[in-house]
Amino acid sequence: MNNNELFKKIILKAEKNGYDFPVHEDWLKDFYVHNNLMGASYYGEGWEESINSIIFDLDFAKAYFGDEDICMKCGILEGYNVLCPKCTSMCLGEAWEYHIQQYAILNDEERLKYLEKFL
Repeated sequence: MNNNELFKKIILKAEKNGYDFPVHEDWLKDFYVHNNLMGASYYGEGWEESINSIIFDLDFAKAYFGDEDICMKCGILEGYNVLCPKCTSMCLGEAWEYHIQQYAILNDEERLKYLEKFL
């Protein structure tokens, strides 16, 4: 799957979970991504936006990853009240917060691969 197809699937999953993507689905079929993938813009009906501005948008992240409680240290989703059963951390957060932190430190190409794991 090329990066365009992957990004379409990522957006469609987020939309299915309530993300309000600012263009119509039929437009998604025609969008393209320039060589510098994440810093590039995609275009449709006179509208343009950086891909990074979408994947770092809080509404996108909440729709894509959800808001379940997660250990902010190791990412375990198992329910716990005080200590994480895996790493004994007491740092609870929401899943979307954890995942944004994880892909924020990745390079542009690795970010799509990270998001792909959750399709």
